[in-house]
Formats: sequence, C-alpha cells, structure tokens
Amino acid sequence: MNMKKMWVFVAVFVLAAALFAGCDKKEDGGSAGVPLGDGGASARAEGDGAAGGDAFGSLDAQADPVTVTRTALGMEVKLTAHPIQSDGTQAALVVDYELTSDLPEGVRSLALYHFLSVDEVTEYGPASIRLFDLPSQTAWIELPQESNQYQDAGAFRVMPDKDGKPGYTASSVLSPDRPFASSVTLYAAPEGLDTVDVFLPVFGVIPDVPIVNADGGLGPFTELTGAPAAGSEAACTVTLRRFLADYEGEMFVVDEGEEATLTITSDVLFATDEYELTAEAQEVIARAVEQIKAEYDSGTVKVVGHTDDVADDAYNQTLSEKRAESVRAELAPLLGSGYTLTAEGRGETEPLAEGTSAEARAVNRRVDIVMSGVKHEDKAEAFQAGDLLPADYPTGQGGADWLEYRQAGEDTNVGTTVFKVRVENLVRTENGLVGYLRIGLAEDGTLPGLTKALYMVYADRATSRDLAARGYVLMQNMIGTFPVALLTAEGRLYGYDYVATDAGTGENYVNMVCNSGTGFGPTYGDLHEGVLVPMIWPDPGTDTVTIDVDGVFRIENVPVSDDASLLAAAY
Repeated sequence: MNMKKMWVFVAVFVLAAALFAGCDKKEDGGSAGVPLGDGGASARAEGDGAAGGDAFGSLDAQADPVTVTRTALGMEVKLTAHPIQSDGTQAALVVDYELTSDLPEGVRSLALYHFLSVDEVTEYGPASIRLFDLPSQTAWIELPQESNQYQDAGAFRVMPDKDGKPGYTASSVLSPDRPFASSVTLYAAPEGLDTVDVFLPVFGVIPDVPIVNADGGLGPFTELTGAPAAGSEAACTVTLRRFLADYEGEMFVVDEGEEATLTITSDVLFATDEYELTAEAQEVIARAVEQIKAEYDSGTVKVVGHTDDVADDAYNQTLSEKRAESVRAELAPLLGSGYTLTAEGRGETEPLAEGTSAEARAVNRRVDIVMSGVKHEDKAEAFQAGDLLPADYPTGQGGADWLEYRQAGEDTNVGTTVFKVRVENLVRTENGLVGYLRIGLAEDGTLPGLTKALYMVYADRATSRDLAARGYVLMQNMIGTFPVALLTAEGRLYGYDYVATDAGTGENYVNMVCNSGTGFGPTYGDLHEGVLVPMIWPDPGTDTVTIDVDGVFRIENVPVSDDASLLAAAY
C-alpha cells in the first residue's frame, strides 16, 4: 500500500484514541508559536528576534497578505496568508494563525494538527494545505522531502527553545497564553499566475494570495521544512478532476481539463465473454449520446474497451477491441456529423479499482468514451432532485436552518449520536463553487466527537459504488468530505479531486482538493456550534443546488451567490 493512502489508516487509529482522551495534547511547552510574518511587536515581545519574519526578510514587501477570520468549534482564528515566495521552480507559503476569541468552557487550546496535519506520530506537519486555481483546473500539493520521501516539506512554527533558537515541529496548538502559530509549506511554483487560492481543512479558502519573486531564494524556508525531493514538482502539480455519476450506476463522466471520459460498465452492455450489444445496451448508449451532446457541440470521440483480469492477456485484449468496436458502431449514427469516432482495446492493463473482488472486477469491466472538442456552454436548467430521486433520509430546504440527522440506525454505535448540518454560503467562482457547510452535534451521545459525522458510506448506498469507481480506498470512505455531492439533472456531481503519483512507490492515488485532513476529530470545543466543512465543487451552472450524502442527509434549493467577495468573508 502506498504511503499517501496509508495516512488514512493511521489517522483513524489516532482519532480513535483522541475520542476517548477528550482533551488536547501538548498543552505546555513547545507547541504554540509566534507569527512568521514581518517580525512585528508581538513577535519581538516573545523574544523571537531574527527567528521571526526577519529570517526571511519582509514577506509582505512586494504584495499585501490576505487575511480571513474563521470559527471552528466556537473558537475564532484569524488566518493570514503571506505572499507566496517563488523562485520559478518551487514556492513557499507561510500562513499565520491567531486565536482571537475566548475558548469554550473547559477547553485549554485549539490543536491545529487536528485539522492541518495527518497526525503527530508520523510527523507529517501541515500536510493538508493545498494551492489551487479553478480557471486553469490545477492544484498544487506539498512537495515531499528529499531526506524522507514519505514526509512532506512543511512545518509548524513553535516557540524558541531555551537557547533562543526557533523551533519547528509536526504539531502546534493555539491557547490564550500562546495565541500565535505559523506554518511553512513548499510547492511546485505555479507558472503564469499572479495569484492562487489556498485551501485549509476546516478553515476553508483564502482567496487570491499573491505570488511574488523570492528575492533571497528559498533557502531560509527549506532549512525549516527540509529540502524537497529533486524533480518532484511535476508529480505535485495535478489536474483537477470533475466526476459525475449517473443515478442508475451504469455510467459516469470524468472531466480533466481538455478532455472528458464517459465510462459505461460493461455488465450493462454485454453478456459475459460476449461483444454483441444486449437489448438493454441501446437505452444506455442513447443516454450516453445525450451526455456527449450536452458536453460537446463537436469533436473527437475515442471508444476504449477494458476487461477485468479473468482469462489470459491475449483473450482480454481481443475481447476489449471487439467490444469497443461494437459501441463505436452504435454511437456513430446516433451522434451524426460533427464527431470523429475511433475504437481501440486496452484489455486488462488499466484497471480502475484495485484487487480481485467481484466489486473491483465489475468496475474494471467497462467501455470508456473519451471526448474532446468544442464544449457546449448553455446555462443548465434548475433541477428538483426530489422529483426524480425521492430521499428516505432527512431533507431540508435552503440550508440556512440546522438539519438534524443520524449516520445510521439507532441500533448502531454511529447512530446513537444525532448530528446537525447547515449551509453557511455557496459562492460561484470561475469554473467552480466554493461552499461552506457547518456540522455539529444536535445532542450528546455515546460518541461525543464529530469524527463520524460523515463517517461511513454504507455498501447498499450509491455513494459507496461511486467512491469505488472514483478510485478511493475503503478507509477514505469512512472519514472526510469524499461522499458529499451535488445532485444534478445528469447525476451526482462530487467535489473536485485529482489523481497524483506517490513519490515513494510510483503508484497513483486519488484525493480531494477539499480533503478534511484527519476528519473532524476533536472531542473538545463547542461541538454544538460545530466545525466548518469547506467544499470545492465543479459549477453545475444552476442558480440553486441540492447538497446530498446518500442515505445521510439532503439539503435542497441552496442558493448560489455570484458575489466573489464572500470567499474572504468571516465564517
């Protein structure tokens, strides 16, 4: 198993321990910091001297920093993203965190590592901060360290040690005595851009952070974070993926920039070991044609056949070629002029799902229809999800009011806790929507934390099927924002994600831009006030949307704002 996936397993065990601990770690000594910004009065008052902003020069000399205020678990934090320092190959981001409110009764600190790290044990540091640019459909993930390919190049800033030297660690907390901390993270340098957006789990999006030239180079940053692995920049610059799954579970669309792939499961097209289309296949292909025409006015259409790993390579290669040709022949007259069609087979060489289970093999038996060309730009019509897909679980309207829900039946340990959710805002930006949910506890239960608020996608629900098709592993189904979708006329539209390559193993893995770090884990703070859960979706083009976690909750008719200034609002 590659290490980028392994963090999910580790995080679950760490969070399980935290749930029973009921309090924060490292309350004293070396876990809170001072701003790395410009070494102002607060930094000098702590005796930091040259260890603060002066270590880098003035971060804000060429452009202004961007500051937002966010509230999590009843604790208000001011976040300042300083201009990103770029040497043309790599870039350094410094974010300051300042506790600006009193703490809830009985709470001693706010642990940043609960949200921004993987965990303390493996010392990944602030490993969940992303840079992204929706217009170019690109995201930048942290570079791995040269000395440790399983650790990212990032660190939290902590108080100087007894000798006055600056300290950096994998974790950091904010408290009334030490209300400041900072993080430093390294990325591939975004090319051709003046600004990018920054995503932080729980705290959300800091928009339009400037990119400036690193006058003194990045040496002072890499001394703190560890030197990044040489040549890792390309693997850590990823294309955002739009994933749309139809409600019948028969096909889905993956859009990655210039190209989109519509996938149809072979089991609805062909009988076992056959390449002649079934009678039922005609209806599915007709829906595929509608989808292609909805996406593209004209262009090229490449039909690619895939099989599972049963039978030998030569047999599967031939079968995949014949199946692709059957679909191409059916598509051609339905699409008409304006589209150029080709067909080819890949056999068993490109599986989507790992393993040899029946479910994995069913996902891997498929026909891909790869599309490129002139996109269709008409505005989408409003969609009433309940008319097509009635919900047998809690459903609200508009999102302004709390909606209470259980994760499962009352006879399970997950179901003993009643959670609640509301929508803080949903903002349209170029090529995407940035949304803020707030999730909290409606009442006390046997599981007093929020870790399991979106904990498990059950096997009999559509979301579990879709997660497998998207390439997520089992434990990723258990925590975080992976199952939250928008319901559209064509199907379930999930948050932007990406496929990246693990630096240590060379294996591909899937993750979301708006991943949740270690989930919503804390067992302290104002759990009824809740935690902020940011989402970044593709734009379905409608004035209202329906937010849905299949089998858990649904919020219909959520208004979409076109006011981009709301991205920097206080939440």
